[in-house]
Amino acid sequence: MKPNDFNNHLRNIFSSLLSDGFLKSDLSNVTFGNNRQDQLKEFLAGRNLGLKPLNKIFEPLGFEFHMVPILKSKVKDQELVNNMANDALESIRWILLDYLENLKAKKREKSGIAEFADSKIGEIKKS
Repeated sequence: MKPNDFNNHLRNIFSSLLSDGFLKSDLSNVTFGNNRQDQLKEFLAGRNLGLKPLNKIFEPLGFEFHMVPILKSKVKDQELVNNMANDALESIRWILLDYLENLKAKKREKSGIAEFADSKIGEIKKS
């Protein structure tokens, strides 16, 4: 898979997660690190990532980023590497989706507890 194709595929995954309603801050924290929304914004706007930023994204998710130069004439090898890259990107999408879903559930749970506490405090104040 060529670098531009790889970046575009990853960009599509991130955009899809954001379209599903996940927060940019949460996606940015898990991929680029805390308080790095500017990097996510630039990436989504079309700026491609190099090896170091890609490795920083993949390593915490349990992946290693590898480059493989392939001769243009080795079409079967290109297909094999592309399939492996697509499989890895799909796995990464599911890992991110699972993480963001769990994070969203924790936030909902927190807000639910806060609402419950507020209602109990309101009841106590009334009595």
